[in-house]
Amino acid sequence: MTNRNDGLASFMPLATPGSGVANNLANNQHHGGGTDVSFTEPSIPQLVLSPLFVDNLAKDFGLTAVQRNHVHTCAQLGSVNEGLTKADLSTRLFMLAVCYSESNEMRRAAERNNTENLAQLLEDLRVRLDDGYTFTRDQMRSIRSQAQDSIYEPTRTSFMSMHNDVLQKLRDNKGPTKLSNVFGNPSREKALASLVKKTCSSVRNSLRQDIRNSICGNTPSTLSTFAYTSASKFKRGGPGLSLDIGYTIHNAHLRRFAIENPSIIGVEDVVEDEDSNDDPGSSPAPASKKRKLNTAAHAGGRIPKGKDFWSQVDAFFATKIHEFGSKNLQSPGWKEYNSETIHRDEQRFPNDNQQREASPAVSSSESASGSNAPRNGPAAAASNLFQLLA
Repeated sequence: MTNRNDGLASFMPLATPGSGVANNLANNQHHGGGTDVSFTEPSIPQLVLSPLFVDNLAKDFGLTAVQRNHVHTCAQLGSVNEGLTKADLSTRLFMLAVCYSESNEMRRAAERNNTENLAQLLEDLRVRLDDGYTFTRDQMRSIRSQAQDSIYEPTRTSFMSMHNDVLQKLRDNKGPTKLSNVFGNPSREKALASLVKKTCSSVRNSLRQDIRNSICGNTPSTLSTFAYTSASKFKRGGPGLSLDIGYTIHNAHLRRFAIENPSIIGVEDVVEDEDSNDDPGSSPAPASKKRKLNTAAHAGGRIPKGKDFWSQVDAFFATKIHEFGSKNLQSPGWKEYNSETIHRDEQRFPNDNQQREASPAVSSSESASGSNAPRNGPAAAASNLFQLLA
């Protein structure tokens, strides 16, 4: 009868030289009081199946390196002593490879499922974030600042479509305006277009109210004062040391149109900006502080679209551009009309110099204060008017 220990001994050389098992064998040659114990080098069993068979099997089933080693070990175990028959051992190895392959496929399917679920979850989150995208306070300030600067351009003759110009300028300066994460995303661009429209409407209403307040009520403003204060509010960078004459001419035309059309100066745009997150420093004045003209034209509510103040301003400029043959308000064709407009404004709202000429009895303190007026204030704007009228 064959001793089973002989079979195990013949299998032990599967531990390669230098491995942990081989080192343990070498270290245990001396133990127990110095008694030398010698081990004979076991022989490697004759394999029933070649290693190439196992490698091909592992390759066909896509086994991992660890799984392939396990199949090799199983093939070596099946070769101990007399070993299994080739048919038996190959069948067992095939079944083991099938089990490993099925396990691998289940793991890959689970990973794919988790990945797909995560990708779908991220896509859902992206859609929800895009639909509910909220502009930051800095972004909204940039939008309003651009809208204010655009409406105050001395060359602007179209106000109801100014949102297109504002949107293009924001696109051209998406970095400084912190809108880089908006452009390129259709959903966010749509939200931006809507916000720009509302902001432009709010800015138009704000300027319209300022124009109205400057020509009616108990404290009307001279043209030079209005040019300075409105530039401080709307123009990017403010009026500067000397406000360009083009701004004064532009303001004069807007004031003249408002004076000649009192029935619509108090009528707001059809589209309003109801966003309470706009910069409060640039928002329109509260309704309780509005000075309303005594007119019944808008007593019944908002007039139809196209009949509001700014739509009529657009029509006015279109008519004058056709009449004078130029969009440039400082061109020769506009010169006579500009002089007439400013002269009328000066007569209706005389500046400090004209008031002193009309009232010679001015106190010395008042004269001193007038001489010390800042050069970049209303006095500077008034000097521009005199240059134009000269």
